[in-house]
Amino acid sequence: MAAATAETMGLADSSPEGRTLSERIRHDFRQLGLPTEPPYPREDILRWFAADKKRRGDTVTLVLPLHLGQCKLVPMRLDDLQGNVS
Repeated sequence: MAAATAETMGLADSSPEGRTLSERIRHDFRQLGLPTEPPYPREDILRWFAADKKRRGDTVTLVLPLHLGQCKLVPMRLDDLQGNVS
């Protein structure tokens, strides 16, 4: 979910093979037998952002991957979450 959000925002790099970061992460997770989808509906997750400890006023800080091994803290207004979180 975080990788797809970073891709939607134009922050995540593609691999040299042309695969997106979220595709690469899903592939690796499948190889390890890990889940590749959130266990809760997207609407619930978005609602929980409003109660997140990293929230400051109407802004929450997202931890988004730029590429494998590097993340960036990205502040986002709660009103903008709906359109950006994939």
